[in-house]
Amino acid sequence: MAEALLAGTRGGLNVALDSRYREPFAAELRVARVSGDTPQGSQLLWTVVDVSQKVVARRDAELAAVVRVSGDAIVIASVEGAVTAQNPASQRLYGDLVGQPVAQIVAAECRDDHLRTLAGLSPSEPVKTLDAVHRREGGESFDVSVTYSLIDEPTGSPQRVVLVIRDISARKQLEAQLRQRAAERERSDRKKTEFIGLLAHELRNPLNVIVSAMQVLTRTDDPAARERVPDVCLRNARHMARLIDELLDLSRISRDDLLIDPRRVVLQEVVARAVELAGPAFDKRRHDLEIELPDRALVIRVDPTRLTQAISNLLDNAAKYTPAGGRVTVSAWVDDRGVHVRVRDNGVGIAPELIGHVFEPFVQGGDRRTAEGGLGLGLALVQRIAELHGGTVSVESAGVGLGTRFTLTLPSSALSDAMSPELVSQPWHSVPEP
Repeated sequence: MAEALLAGTRGGLNVALDSRYREPFAAELRVARVSGDTPQGSQLLWTVVDVSQKVVARRDAELAAVVRVSGDAIVIASVEGAVTAQNPASQRLYGDLVGQPVAQIVAAECRDDHLRTLAGLSPSEPVKTLDAVHRREGGESFDVSVTYSLIDEPTGSPQRVVLVIRDISARKQLEAQLRQRAAERERSDRKKTEFIGLLAHELRNPLNVIVSAMQVLTRTDDPAARERVPDVCLRNARHMARLIDELLDLSRISRDDLLIDPRRVVLQEVVARAVELAGPAFDKRRHDLEIELPDRALVIRVDPTRLTQAISNLLDNAAKYTPAGGRVTVSAWVDDRGVHVRVRDNGVGIAPELIGHVFEPFVQGGDRRTAEGGLGLGLALVQRIAELHGGTVSVESAGVGLGTRFTLTLPSSALSDAMSPELVSQPWHSVPEP
């Protein structure tokens, strides 16, 4: 080492030494040859230079450069909370803070946590991290992660705190999205599980009736009983077929494979067919059905089978969720927004928290004790049929027990000849109670 220093290949050697008081300090070790009276008398002169201040200054400069270019906002404040310095990133976020209380950048709801964290810093616990909400210079709030670090000051100096502030808005937003997706997945899984149980129940009931009817057919000679069996079997088989058709339609919706075949039809005839399909539900529960349609034929271009299905589903839904002896109204009209078909009832209504979900598959509204049967697919099918026609379906309810109003709207382009001059042969008026 000495030879290298003497040869000039090294300018000096940086070392760490202990002072006479056993305190470490940075030093630079140098060596020179001192000639004596004889060649043999030459000696080496070792010089120790204290470079502590130089090292500290260099490190401070390096640290200052890091703080200056850091993408995180860095604020230095007294333990009382007054800002003494800040880096450019914090200036871009909060503006000029020097001399201001650091608490002013903290949202009101997080200020108590900030003050407790600041007061809780100590030599035994000099670093704390806190998630909070801060406010930008313009007042906009955003999520941050703040690391509070107590600065190791020389004895007697006032204590200061460094706040390293990182914007975590994107992370918080992602976490919220993940939580929402997890909740939606859980809700979807729960609905599917409930749906499987409901499907088994809905298919088993008519099947049990058919089996029982067939057993009656094989065990009785009563002509009247044997005569009723085919009607019972046919009615329940049709019910099962309708459930299966709904399942198939749901499968087509999930594959985006539900198709329509538009052609010119009279809306009143479509409504009449829908009323006919929903008739058994109205007969069973002794509802009054009022029909309010234009007297003149309203010609539209739609898929009559699918539109009949949609209106029938709305009527069936109204019948199921309206107590026995209730009143249901189906009406239609044309305005500058298109063709409208509305089904209104005075039934059990829809709770506010459920009204935004009624068109989702498997959702059962109202009270299952008042409703009879169904898989919770009817309204989802209505929505998809409306969309395929370029239209919409909406729902309104003032709340539980206050009835419901569904409105299916087809665009103006669905109108073929508007109002035909021909009168509709069917006299549309209130249908008497069965």
